[in-house]
Amino acid sequence: MPEIRGVLEIIYFISGPALVVIAYLALSQIKVAKQQIEAQRETTRIAAKRDSLRVTSEQVAKYGSEIIPLQSALFKKIKSEEVNYFTKSKVTIADNKLSTTPCADKKEIEKLGLITQEFVSTMNSMEGFSVYFTSGVADEEIAFRSISVTFCDSISKLLPLLIPMTDGENRFTSTMKLFMIWHTRLQKENMEKQKANLEEKLKSQNIQTIRPFGSDA
Repeated sequence: MPEIRGVLEIIYFISGPALVVIAYLALSQIKVAKQQIEAQRETTRIAAKRDSLRVTSEQVAKYGSEIIPLQSALFKKIKSEEVNYFTKSKVTIADNKLSTTPCADKKEIEKLGLITQEFVSTMNSMEGFSVYFTSGVADEEIAFRSISVTFCDSISKLLPLLIPMTDGENRFTSTMKLFMIWHTRLQKENMEKQKANLEEKLKSQNIQTIRPFGSDA
């Protein structure tokens, strides 16, 4: 029995450092595995960003080569057919909400039928374009710098017809969503520029006062 006890004590003392070594190796493996996971995540993130930039570039190019010509054809048809429905309607954009007072002239409403084909073709293309950005597949912040002005300008002109068409309906939802995002951002940037210009003018103003006699006494 004493011999067995001695062996057990030796095993006990030996097992202590061994367990420490095993624990250290296990922690090292965990650390390596964590680093590998983080590296994989970073690789995935970079790949996703690269794909997003590629899709963004493709869609911006498509906007210039395909959508702008469709818009031009639509606005040309509106002008040639003397469709005044859009200019005779009133649109209000406030608090991220759209509202319109549509033109009530029956003749102008009937004239809308003359531009149906061009209108549908333009809006379908713009909807297909917009869904890439509202879904997050493409980077709308990058595209914003290139085409937000022409995009918002075109949609703004068509709002008298788009607002009643999309109110409560599942039509051109991505286009309208992207319009509101970009329109709001453009408005904010414009106000910030006006604020900066105003502050600069205020700094340049030389304010003079006339003190009454005896006020320094």
